[in-house]
Amino acid sequence: MSSDSTNSSWKTFSGPQFRSSNSTKPTCRHGDEAELLTSQTETNPARRFYRCSHRNDEDCQYFVWLDPELPPYQKGCYLKLKSREKSLEEQLRCKQVMEKLLNERLEMKVKEMDMLKMDNNELEKKVERLEMKVKEMDMLKMKNDELEKKLKDTFEKGRKEKKLLLFLCLFVLLVYGWLITG
Repeated sequence: MSSDSTNSSWKTFSGPQFRSSNSTKPTCRHGDEAELLTSQTETNPARRFYRCSHRNDEDCQYFVWLDPELPPYQKGCYLKLKSREKSLEEQLRCKQVMEKLLNERLEMKVKEMDMLKMDNNELEKKVERLEMKVKEMDMLKMKNDELEKKLKDTFEKGRKEKKLLLFLCLFVLLVYGWLITG
């Protein structure tokens, strides 16, 4: 087995996509069915192979290529596509991170807006209470103005009555003085 087929460069082939002309899998030196993997190295991209299914201590070093080596042009195209795929995956991850950050920021703004709405509602209630107090004060001022006018009128009426009474007393004294002297 070459250095191109290290564990990090294999992918297990799964699913019914692959059917060879003979439907039985080859067996390794242990007598077990060999595992079908796909190479992900740059020298053998997407090339399928069989290897011993005992990967650790008991690996019998069984290895055989199932697919022929890709021609250089196909290999280059495949590697470009894989590179593009990795680039797009990275862009997608970046966009997902950005989306998450934007969603968190949006959530914070929504909470901030809710708090501002609550504050605004409280302020509106305070304004309503103050407006009611202003109306009450206006009513009290009107009543006070009426009472002051009544007081002034009463005082004025009292002054007139006092003058009239004084004049009447003076008249009575004059009439009395005239009657006594006369």
